[in-house]
Amino acid sequence: MTKSKLPLIAVALVVVGAVLYMTVLHKPSGPTKKHMLEPITLSEPFVVNLSDTDDERLVSMNVAVQLEPMDDAHFAAFEGEKGHGGGAGPTPGELKVSTYPKFRDAVITELTSTSYSTLHTLPGQKAFKTALLGRFDEIAEVDAAELKSSAEGSDPTHLGPPYHVVDVTFTKLALQ
Repeated sequence: MTKSKLPLIAVALVVVGAVLYMTVLHKPSGPTKKHMLEPITLSEPFVVNLSDTDDERLVSMNVAVQLEPMDDAHFAAFEGEKGHGGGAGPTPGELKVSTYPKFRDAVITELTSTSYSTLHTLPGQKAFKTALLGRFDEIAEVDAAELKSSAEGSDPTHLGPPYHVVDVTFTKLALQ
């Protein structure tokens, strides 16, 4: 072996070692999140009286939630069986999220404590979304604690809460 080939062999060994470490020996500390879902619209529009005391003000609103990306196991459970025809319609997970009572309650609770003048402005709408995300975070924390203490806590195919919402979108907003 010549001295000129020695550095090439050393570099090759380092590269092979790094590849082996990354593919075989190194295990990520948590699940790898891969699957981004489309926003899920909460079922049925919200029609709620606003908190204005001088006039009777109503809001009609549809809200869509964006869940955090899911790892393979959770995504497979969330998508479920799509049926033989390719799966037209919502998945089992989408149905559970869209009808989740705690999410609907959070939207109604936030709306009834919000005024027309707040929702009538873009900064007010952003503040409402921020407050709603805070509520959804609180719900996820409580649900995670409940799941941890239940028998379903270690089941990767668990379809129910906690649902981790990372964004909120209004798909309809009408003030009156």
